Amino acid sequence: MIEKVASKQRALDVKVFRQFSIPVEQYIVDYYEKNNINLTESEALDRLMPGFNENGEYQKHVGPDEREVQFVAIYDEQNPTLNERYSMTNGVMGVVCAQIRCRNNSSDVVTNHLSSSKVLPPHVYLANLRVDEMMRRKGIGTSLMKAVEEYASSNNINTIILSVDHDNHGAIQMYQRHGFEHVEENEGYEYGSMMKVLSTTSNVRVD
Repeated sequence: MIEKVASKQRALDVKVFRQFSIPVEQYIVDYYEKNNINLTESEALDRLMPGFNENGEYQKHVGPDEREVQFVAIYDEQNPTLNERYSMTNGVMGVVCAQIRCRNNSSDVVTNHLSSSKVLPPHVYLANLRVDEMMRRKGIGTSLMKAVEEYASSNNINTIILSVDHDNHGAIQMYQRHGFEHVEENEGYEYGSMMKVLSTTSNVRVD
């Protein structure tokens, strides 16, 4: 199951999945052992997620021209081993970030990830795609990328761009299978940029 991150708790689940944070329950125990004070789950969540609103959005990225969302793959089957494995992340077993990058002036030159000679239209930047190693090669990465494409289309954007390390041949091949093409090798850097132009866009806007 693929869902859009829409709560502070789910945003924390992503951070735990990426090993950037600890779960609320663990934080409450650690805080009590250190300070002899019992925190509520809400208080612990606020301490773990400074700068995030109740919709799970980091406040730096809620402007209309640089909006960022995350999509997660949720484990919803019944397997004792995997149930335990994903319990700390409340089921999160994969994640991808999508950032709308709108340009107010069509002549704006993009210097981040692409050379200064590249001029880009408004696009969605796909970043930090990750699937747990035990769930790879099961179509989850494909489903996450499809969610990003649908998000782009629903916002009337038909261009998706990503960066990938030159030596990550498996990822490059996967992106190529899904229609991405190299647009910049970024000589002197360890990564290159790839782009996909969607064939159609939707008239329905999703904020």
